[in-house]
Parts: sequence; C-alpha cells; structure tokens
Amino acid sequence: ARTVLWRPLGAAASPGTYDHKHVYRIAGVPNCVAYGPGILALAHQPDEYCASDDLVQSTKVLALAVLGLTGSA
Repeated sequence: ARTVLWRPLGAAASPGTYDHKHVYRIAGVPNCVAYGPGILALAHQPDEYCASDDLVQSTKVLALAVLGLTGSA
C-alpha cells in the first residue's frame, strides 16, 4: 500500500461481515484480511459510494499484494 498510496495503512474493525466464513468452511483458510476502497461508515448503506480514484488505487494495491504473495514481483 505504501508503494501506491505513499502512506501506511491503518486498521479498522468492520461493522459488517464478509464472505470469509465460506472460505473458512469450504477451504479451511482460517485467517482473512479485508481491504478495499470506500468510507467504512457508508458501507452497505443506501447512499454508499466509492470514488473512482480510490477504486483504481485499491486495485493497484491488491495487484501488487498478489504479485508479492505469489513471488511474481
């Protein structure tokens, strides 16, 4: 994230749930990190939105993470 955003990420507890429960149940993966764009307070609200630049930046962060985790970077 620092490579794309030029700052470290913070941590936040999500008030919602994720599909990770299915990943754990089906694949046995016990740990999950959720990451993505948007304002947490607006998540799953009628007026939820995401700025285009935030979406592009978070996609770059995720792509670099996948490359790093797979040894492809």
